[in-house]
Amino acid sequence: MEEARLKWRMFCCVLGLSLICLGAGACFVPQWLGTLENNKGHLQELHQRNTELKQLQQDHPDMDMYRLEVEHRLKKVQGLLPDGPEAGRLMEVLQKQCDEHNVAMVEFAPKAVDSGGSGGKTEGLPSGLGELPVSLKLQGDYFAMQDFLVALPSCSRLLHVQSLSLEAKESGLLCSMELVGFYEK
Repeated sequence: MEEARLKWRMFCCVLGLSLICLGAGACFVPQWLGTLENNKGHLQELHQRNTELKQLQQDHPDMDMYRLEVEHRLKKVQGLLPDGPEAGRLMEVLQKQCDEHNVAMVEFAPKAVDSGGSGGKTEGLPSGLGELPVSLKLQGDYFAMQDFLVALPSCSRLLHVQSLSLEAKESGLLCSMELVGFYEK
């Protein structure tokens, strides 16, 4: 009888430990499955990235040359979108354009940016871009002003002309414009 009691106690202990293990498993298995799913998704992303890199390597066998080309393009883009709203750098770019096209910069006045956007065609900017609105007045003859305005879109900074007006003066044309220079935040 004592042996039967001992067996019964052992059975109850084993059964109790089994129930505890099942309860713990029921608590932790969903977490493990979630982690497993996350790892599976991450592994699929890495596999996709690996496939893209292999394709890139096939498309560009000379990776050092390709890297230099990409760095060169990146420098051009960084010039178009500087990393801050410095009005001085924008003024330098515009002054260089004026000098190249024999146009005098009469006024350069940065304006405050509205918190709700500029209200113009630049609404809905990507979150990484900022804008620096500027009021600009230029003076020059007709052909110099025409050359300046034609060359403006290809200058070394990303700009958007929001408004433009020309007025005839005795000394030539007076051009008043509102433009926005963009930069990376």
